[in-house]
Amino acid sequence: MVNKVSKLKYYSFEEIPPTSLFERSSLYSIEPLGVGTYLIESLSSYLSRLAKLHNVKINLLTTNVLGNYFQKEYLKNINNFGQIIKSINSYGTTTTDIVSSIERATGRANLNNLTLLSLSGVLRAKSIKDKKAWCPLCLEVFKENGNVYEPLIWYINLIIYCPIHDIKLVEFCPQCGYQQAFITSNTLPGHCFKCNKWLGDMNKKNYEILAYKLPFHTLWNQWVNTNFSSLINHMQIVNYFPLQFLISSKLRQLLKLYSFTFENELADLFGLSRSTVYAWFCGQKYPPIIYLLSFLFVIDVDIVSFLYRDKIDKNIVIYSERVQYIRENIIKQNTSKEVNRINKQELRKRLEDALKYEPPINLKEFCNKYNYNQSNIRKYFPKLCKDLSQRYMTYKKFGKQQKIKLACAEIKQKMIELHDKGVYPSQVRVERELNDFTGIFYPEVRQVHKEILRQLGYRN
Repeated sequence: MVNKVSKLKYYSFEEIPPTSLFERSSLYSIEPLGVGTYLIESLSSYLSRLAKLHNVKINLLTTNVLGNYFQKEYLKNINNFGQIIKSINSYGTTTTDIVSSIERATGRANLNNLTLLSLSGVLRAKSIKDKKAWCPLCLEVFKENGNVYEPLIWYINLIIYCPIHDIKLVEFCPQCGYQQAFITSNTLPGHCFKCNKWLGDMNKKNYEILAYKLPFHTLWNQWVNTNFSSLINHMQIVNYFPLQFLISSKLRQLLKLYSFTFENELADLFGLSRSTVYAWFCGQKYPPIIYLLSFLFVIDVDIVSFLYRDKIDKNIVIYSERVQYIRENIIKQNTSKEVNRINKQELRKRLEDALKYEPPINLKEFCNKYNYNQSNIRKYFPKLCKDLSQRYMTYKKFGKQQKIKLACAEIKQKMIELHDKGVYPSQVRVERELNDFTGIFYPEVRQVHKEILRQLGYRN
């Protein structure tokens, strides 16, 4: 009989192969929502859910936990939180660093699919919205399913209407009227960052419906939604991603299918300079996504076929009606605006009027409303600009104090109610009873919670 034991190989402790069984993640390894669909969750939404699950502010989670994994030193500074957040769903090197740090902290892989990193070869600057936008009907559906989140597709600049419900995405809270910031330290998916009210609504009649618009406006927006939906779906499946030089190569391929001088005709149709279009075909420059989509819309070629198929087998036809719509409604809006001469008297009056607005607005909102450049108006009226900013900051500070005061009163009342029922008023229990209570994020409110626990005899 063969002695099988003698064939076993023994290792010393130092020779044991490394294994990941002993590694623990710093954060909960929660699963992203909507994976495998065009409604895949955005990374900003994923981070918000992580912060809520750990009961900490997003900025503290980012700097104190994720900061340990950042490669770039400046990202570790809490004062750079705004800079980090602006890039979280985007496609730059900062986004890569953020994705890598969250993956290492959670033990999750493929979180790059929650951003537009896979499309970095196609997208350009301003492809991501700088403000939050959402579909109230989708939020209600997500709430019914038990998982509230914000899909990545809502953050793409060209997505104006919901791909499912065909209503215009909302940017202002219906309760307090505030335009929603991209993400703040206390942001919760589906809630206003100012008043913490729920942003969902099932009444479709309250919103602008795409079907009521002009035919080509409807056709264009539906086409954009369909193409981006396909693109987001496709980028989760393929193992390779389109690079910048691919676009010029594909454009040259289309040129061979068309019998005319395509660059010149394309430039004339869209009202662009011929040198610009020629540079696109030669690979010297790469077209912004708005121009690329406009071009594909005119010849009716979907963007997934354009980017990923080796060959486009179809006759290229230019639809003149679509060209007219694109020139008048898309190209004009996205060409660089002429610098307007500032009427100082008019500007002064507008600034003085803005100092009376209720609720107050900041300088950025003022400039967006009247299409001014901040540096220019600061140069002409520095004192008025300072007064406007100071008034807004005072308003924000007062609003925060009122919110804390109200939160303290709510938590005190709820804790006493639970105590009278014989239930221990823990922080988690109070939050659950108050239904998505976010006031606990404030240190002052947490201090009140500890103080009341002492008063009720739970702590010495």
